[in-house]
Amino acid sequence: MGIPKQTLGAIVLGLVMCMAFASIASAGGVVKHHVHKSKRSTEAKDLLPGHRALLASHGKALEQGVGGSIWPVSIFWTNVEIGSPPVFFPVAIDSGSFTLNVPLAGCHGCITKPPNKAYDPSASSSSAPLACPSHTCDGIMSSSCAHTSAGDVCSFSNTYETCKPTDPTAPCTIKGPWYSDKVALAGSAATTVLVGAIDYQTEGFYQFETVDGVMGMAGPPAETSVFSQLVNAGALPADVWSLCLRPNGGRSNGTIVFGGVDDDLFHGELQWTPNAASGPYAPFYVMAVDAMTVGGKPLTGVLPTVIIDTGTNDLLLNDKAFASFKQSLLDMCATTNLTGMCNVPEGQTLFDGKCFDLSPADVAAYPDFVLEVPGISLVISPPQYLLANFGSIGKPGQTCLAVSPTGPNGLVIVGDTLLVRYTIVFDRANHRIGWAPVNVDTCVSMALRMRLEVVAAVAVAMLALCSQVTPAEGASSNSNGSSNNGTHLVVYIAEQPPFVYQVVDSSGSVRYEGFDIDLWNRVFTRLQLSGDAESFEYQLIDKSDVVEAVESAAVAEAVGVASVAIDPALLSRVKFSHVYFHSGLDAIVLRRNTQVNIFLFTAPFTFWLWASASVLLFFSGFVIWFFEREYQPRLFPRSLLSGVNEGVWYCFSVLVKAQTRDLRGFPTRMYSVAWSYLTIVFVAAYTANLASILIVEQLRSDINDASQLNGEIIGVVNGTDGVGWVGQNLPAATTVVFPSVVAGFTALTSDVVGALFFDSPTLWYLKNTRDFDDRYDILGERLSSDRFAMVLKSNSSLVDTINGAIISTFEDGFLEDLRKVWFGQRFKSLLPSGVEEMSFISVSGLYVPMGLAVVAAIVSYVVIRFNPGLFKR
Repeated sequence: MGIPKQTLGAIVLGLVMCMAFASIASAGGVVKHHVHKSKRSTEAKDLLPGHRALLASHGKALEQGVGGSIWPVSIFWTNVEIGSPPVFFPVAIDSGSFTLNVPLAGCHGCITKPPNKAYDPSASSSSAPLACPSHTCDGIMSSSCAHTSAGDVCSFSNTYETCKPTDPTAPCTIKGPWYSDKVALAGSAATTVLVGAIDYQTEGFYQFETVDGVMGMAGPPAETSVFSQLVNAGALPADVWSLCLRPNGGRSNGTIVFGGVDDDLFHGELQWTPNAASGPYAPFYVMAVDAMTVGGKPLTGVLPTVIIDTGTNDLLLNDKAFASFKQSLLDMCATTNLTGMCNVPEGQTLFDGKCFDLSPADVAAYPDFVLEVPGISLVISPPQYLLANFGSIGKPGQTCLAVSPTGPNGLVIVGDTLLVRYTIVFDRANHRIGWAPVNVDTCVSMALRMRLEVVAAVAVAMLALCSQVTPAEGASSNSNGSSNNGTHLVVYIAEQPPFVYQVVDSSGSVRYEGFDIDLWNRVFTRLQLSGDAESFEYQLIDKSDVVEAVESAAVAEAVGVASVAIDPALLSRVKFSHVYFHSGLDAIVLRRNTQVNIFLFTAPFTFWLWASASVLLFFSGFVIWFFEREYQPRLFPRSLLSGVNEGVWYCFSVLVKAQTRDLRGFPTRMYSVAWSYLTIVFVAAYTANLASILIVEQLRSDINDASQLNGEIIGVVNGTDGVGWVGQNLPAATTVVFPSVVAGFTALTSDVVGALFFDSPTLWYLKNTRDFDDRYDILGERLSSDRFAMVLKSNSSLVDTINGAIISTFEDGFLEDLRKVWFGQRFKSLLPSGVEEMSFISVSGLYVPMGLAVVAAIVSYVVIRFNPGLFKR
């Protein structure tokens, strides 16, 4: 029957790996593993996911990656497998709740965008609704029997109080029926547990806007938590779980361990403190509080206990402790200038919900917040409680306070702003909580950790197969005489927000963030996994020097990641990767408001609309006179000229809401109804359009297109398209060349230049993050079209791998998500560039009822003429 495909595949893979190993060994090379070292080679993270269930039965902890961030995701999450066949669902990791809840198909208010999925009980052969009444339903908190068309079902209703960052006490609710279904965590044995299917969710539940699902990890006696159910069923080896989160800014990730602890995830030794949960808080994770200090000064009004909640992204304090924290910072103003606290009006500080422009040095001036618990001092540093754009309550780029009050009788809750500094262990069996400083090198992102698990497993298995292989004498290395294993890359970057910019932390060390940095990290992961590179270093240079730097780099491989536009003239010198961003040249100019338009009041309507409205006014005056003259001959004389004059005046009075006359005739009253309706629409449309035009006119620059800049002093950035475009299209302009766009924008704000030409997305970013007084306009013209790509050496062997990595970011949605993170709505102007005039066509439908009114008036007039007494009083 032949060799089974699985066996054949294993043989081929083994031969390939053995040949590679023999080749490296024969060349005297050193085999370098591109995975993080583990202190236990049989740990779950070093094996394929398919082997984890076997490990669980042998007492091994299971772990998997964590996604999310403090902000803007506002939650940290992981995946859980539900159903038969199993389906992955993203769920928030919440130590402050009890149950596993995922969106039900057809849910009201739930989020459906990826990575979220809808739970379909009919698609799972192991799914069954929870009967009601039943002992199980009676034992679940916040559950009851609900009467439905399908009969009585057991349903839940959970309310959360930290679901909105701007109002930590505002409640959000999820409701739905209970099901029992097969569930697995990190590849554990699938076990039948309770699953809450959300069919209603409060709209605006911010923490569920990215990941719509929650996995409650609260401790005993909350046996409804999925973790408790798996432990009780023997699917997990121990009643312990641990979590590490990475403090690396807006794209923080981490690792969660089920059933144990991984000592690779932290530095030093774990420090333990008792779990002080009791009474109504017995299911939670609670620590006794010895003291809270700010800058070494104890806070007053501190509660005796604090709750640890992984589902809360900031620090929550009761009102007295919150006020003491604020006062401690105000007291420091005598010796230290704290931006956002000192020299600001009362009620306008960070603690009053205001946000400020804080530099890294400004943030570093703030003191540490220290939580003293038995045996441990836990620190929340300023970069953790002062976060850029936190809560979306300030202007883009401003820093806000990630500390909130919970009310006079509120609780104290520590969330992710503390956890990102530590690996925390919840030892439920021994009623204790362990803390140790996080190892940011091993507490890696979800995608990278899962891929490294596969690489590690394959490497371990193949090295075992090849352990007895001896390379043949004289075996040679690869054809080009070198191997890329262990290659160290030089990555040239150029400061160009939001693609690349520098961040200086409180210790003075520099790191780089931005769109290009996040994309490169993803690409480099692929290079690691393929064995094409082991490490890299950034070198910050001017953008104009990137191509030359890559071309002349002394190292074997160099990459330029600096939003470089593809230029066919450079293809003989360097290689370009696949395009990852489309941009274009634009200009930002100073708004001067020198134009005056004395006819602005006519702008809301087109000429033909004004003309038609004038004709209709006189026509309506004639209609009113003609039909009303029989009833009120004194007010509407029989003379045509005098009578129509009175009729027009009546219609105009209705238009401006000044008329006091009453019409007596039935035909005129019918027509007057239609005329009154028409005037209401006209007045409302004119007022609204005029108001919009006045606003836009007030904010509009006198520069409407790039050609008007000819003769001005223009700023351009060296090595960009702007240099050539301005020289060719604006020959009379005086050009000032700047080394970076930041330098050019600074010159613009200092009135050194009157306009700056650069890539459109960067100009929008600078305007929305630095032009808070709205003094500048972006022309909105696409003067050229650019395609950004990475730059490599002409003989680089990394092109295919990098292209594959970039293409994969399109396929899995990573690149689209990255654009939303860094750009969001920034390509949209704050106000429309203009307001459309209301045309005759746009209101032509209003003339239909006027015509019908005329017809009705004529018909009624004829009827009355033949029946004079019909409408007499």
